[in-house]
Amino acid sequence: MKSIIVFFVSLFFAFGASAYSVGSSATGPLVNCEFQDGSVKYIPILICKHSEGKVIR
Repeated sequence: MKSIIVFFVSLFFAFGASAYSVGSSATGPLVNCEFQDGSVKYIPILICKHSEGKVIR
């Protein structure tokens, strides 16, 4: 019985990690971010805002 519970718990964690969709992360969706020096990077939106970047849509 214990091994069955361990098996299902491990499946739960394995599929939980794949719940993130493509193009997003734990810090928000990935966006093109333009910095003050003119460079553009494809980074999470939260990091862009904290770096005082401008989101390009």
